[in-house]
Amino acid sequence: MFQKVFLTAVTLLLLQMGGKAQEQADTAAARRWVNAHRKSIAGITGDYQAGSMAFLQKAAGTQRVIGLGEGTHGSSEFQQARVNIIRYLVTEKGFNIICFENSYGWSKALNDYILHGRGEPDSLMRHCLLGIWQTREVKSLLQWMRQYNQQHSRKVLFAGMDFSETSQTAAQIRELTAPLQDTLLQRLSIALLQYSQYQDEVYRSFNMPGEINRQQWLDNGLAAYETVTAIRNILDSKADNYRQQLGTAAWQALQASTLNSALAFYGIYRPVKQQQEASRDSGMAVMVTRLAQQDPGNKIIVWAHNAHIARKSLIDDSNGGGMGAFLQRHFGKDYACIGTGTAGGTVGVIREQFVNPSCQLYSTVLPQAAPGSWEALLAGVPAEQFYLPLHTGTGPVLQFPQRLAGYNEEKAPGYYVTADPRELYDGFLFFRQTSATRSLP
Repeated sequence: MFQKVFLTAVTLLLLQMGGKAQEQADTAAARRWVNAHRKSIAGITGDYQAGSMAFLQKAAGTQRVIGLGEGTHGSSEFQQARVNIIRYLVTEKGFNIICFENSYGWSKALNDYILHGRGEPDSLMRHCLLGIWQTREVKSLLQWMRQYNQQHSRKVLFAGMDFSETSQTAAQIRELTAPLQDTLLQRLSIALLQYSQYQDEVYRSFNMPGEINRQQWLDNGLAAYETVTAIRNILDSKADNYRQQLGTAAWQALQASTLNSALAFYGIYRPVKQQQEASRDSGMAVMVTRLAQQDPGNKIIVWAHNAHIARKSLIDDSNGGGMGAFLQRHFGKDYACIGTGTAGGTVGVIREQFVNPSCQLYSTVLPQAAPGSWEALLAGVPAEQFYLPLHTGTGPVLQFPQRLAGYNEEKAPGYYVTADPRELYDGFLFFRQTSATRSLP
């Protein structure tokens, strides 16, 4: 009996040692492969120079939609690098819409600034951008877009694809339908605005102490969804007439606004009426697709978290991931995406559970990447920062845990999901150490 137990223990130990040895071999092979294929990104976070974008020449440019991801919402290098990549894609590759993980309705005021110089950027950002985007890095992007539009006839636009805020979108619907002088539409648009204002009040209250009237909130959401559906049905039934009355640009804006409103309240309607979770990510993908459909010449850059732009869902697609998979299915080879990552440093985060424009950023430590993770593997490469093309043919096993950091402070060891980055991205930007985003003064 003792001999049998002893032999079993030895066997288990040998298996564990063998597994550990295989893991170490896989890591060593992966690191050699990364080191052999990495590309220099010197200057990517400094003043823009087209020459520093050489690594992108084969990776991006021919597609209609490119997702630019971020491993955290609050790393300055991620934002600086993407600002420079956007400048390259706009000036050299003809991209003309920058689409943020931000509510569609809020984004109109920012687009008015970029197109016409209306408003002051700091104030607009504080009212129309989620707190995680209220940074000097994003401000530099908006100011550059404004400057670009003053010098070029083909304009670059700013848009949102999300729908956490609803009343600005409802206000746009009311404004755009007013010239149609349709009494029923006017009545419905006023009702939708009231429902939307209540919805936004509830959303803001989520970060406050106390309880909401859940049934009243659900009833309001159902009424809002039925109202915007009625508006869309009327518009569809009189599409030719109303399109002619409004003109192409206003009609397209109205169609996008009613779609965004419907997606927002579908998030309440579907769980209540169909007992199924509504997918935020599929909704954002629908908004990106609608922007692309407005003009066959539109080329869109999507600014969002890695979990959203990745080709494969890292976690359930009702909120935390999957948009890239939807975009991949729709656009095929016309969709590409680039992820970003870091092994540690500092990071900008918020204290609130739900992000909105009133949330304030503060800097904290980002824990060092967990041993055995994708980020720890990349940190072992002899380069502080680099770009890794991921469509380079066959290679070693790259199935490693990847860090998923959101907008709240991360406690060690953090949250990780195991995946092969080649299934997620076309390329990956890595910075060994990063610093927190710089808040607006």
